[in-house]
Amino acid sequence: MSDGVKTRHPEYQARSEQWAIMRDVIEGEDAIKKGEDKYLPRQLSANSKFDMYEEMQYQSFMKRTHFADYTAQIADCLHGMIENLPANIDVPKELKTKGILKNIDYQGNSADQFFSDVLRDVLITGFGGILVDAPDVNPNISVGLAEKLNIHPYFAYYKAESIINWKYKYVGGVKKLVLVVLEENVEDAEDEFSHKTSKQYRVLKLNDENQYVHEIHKVVKTDEGENIEILNSRPVTVQNKTLDYIPFIMLPF
Repeated sequence: MSDGVKTRHPEYQARSEQWAIMRDVIEGEDAIKKGEDKYLPRQLSANSKFDMYEEMQYQSFMKRTHFADYTAQIADCLHGMIENLPANIDVPKELKTKGILKNIDYQGNSADQFFSDVLRDVLITGFGGILVDAPDVNPNISVGLAEKLNIHPYFAYYKAESIINWKYKYVGGVKKLVLVVLEENVEDAEDEFSHKTSKQYRVLKLNDENQYVHEIHKVVKTDEGENIEILNSRPVTVQNKTLDYIPFIMLPF
């Protein structure tokens, strides 16, 4: 398959280094020092490579250096100011009675906690996105059984670094989001103890019929190298009707 799914949006390429710097700044002193020359350049040496004495001097300098985490403190302050009052979430009563708001992301987080975490992350990079999705189940399943099994739509947040590509087009005189590509690391453990992951790409798009299609592109290693294969491609329906939009919210909205 084509490697085109790995294409990075020009804005992504322009901002990715800034995001990495902000992540390190928020993380604090350990992350800054781990970056070594990226943040603490070595002095020019007479040689192309530091000798042992110069390297010892540099490492000593690193240990003595202190990084003041003012940026993280400001981010915490802004987050606290916004979260000072509880969010007013206006949803149909049935969503509250069915407990969906208590586990809005299938990770056990309430709606309040989910949006608080999203806000905190968007304050760092100024970019992110929320996907409204649902488990892939038999479309003929009854409403009663779905509720019994706690199957319901959910929110999934994607950080700036995961949203690698997107496109807008005018459809019927309206500017619409027609493509989003999300880069993910998914668990690929060989046994119950290992933590191996593999990369995949989640493609959300509108096809030529203006129907929302959800695809999973998987990176597969072969003897010749790495190939990308489409593992799953399906039009998304709600109550047996296809969607004519991508349920993905770019942040800030």
